[in-house]
Amino acid sequence: LLQAGGMVLVLRAGHGLLGMAVVTFLIAITGQSVRSIVVYRFLPYLSFSPRYFSRETLKMVFRFGGVNVIANMARRLTDYSGELIIWLIMGPASVTFFTIAGSLTRKASGFGAALTNVLDPLTSHLDAKKNRTALHELLVLGPRLLLTMNMSIAVVFVVFGRPFLALWMGAEYVEKS
Repeated sequence: LLQAGGMVLVLRAGHGLLGMAVVTFLIAITGQSVRSIVVYRFLPYLSFSPRYFSRETLKMVFRFGGVNVIANMARRLTDYSGELIIWLIMGPASVTFFTIAGSLTRKASGFGAALTNVLDPLTSHLDAKKNRTALHELLVLGPRLLLTMNMSIAVVFVVFGRPFLALWMGAEYVEKS
């Protein structure tokens, strides 16, 4: 929401693509800073140092998270290769409209990835504890949260989509988009 609001302000001020890039960068830096503060608040003893690095630990991490890394790389590849595929099939004129829809829906799919990062460890913990009732509730909660968030985003797109696209791209592109 902060990024979207920043984009609207930057575009209204007439700063175009460069202003949008600055907003995106600042939001990313702010998000990482907030995450770091929260982590150190909950884990004050946490420290990062080269002395903690070892080949054995690196191998263990790659064995444990290798499938996740490959899945995330594949997801990124599919997320960001769509523009190239559209360009090859439909020509460069169609890429803009695909990119707009893709960038807006990519934000919504990010909620699912974030929710998975939280729910997966909890699911494993509940399964290990044989707490089937809580596990069932959790497995129902995840899709409900995603549905609620994505429906909210869809409502915002329906209500504010035209003015947002008109501001972002220009009124002449709203109907095509």
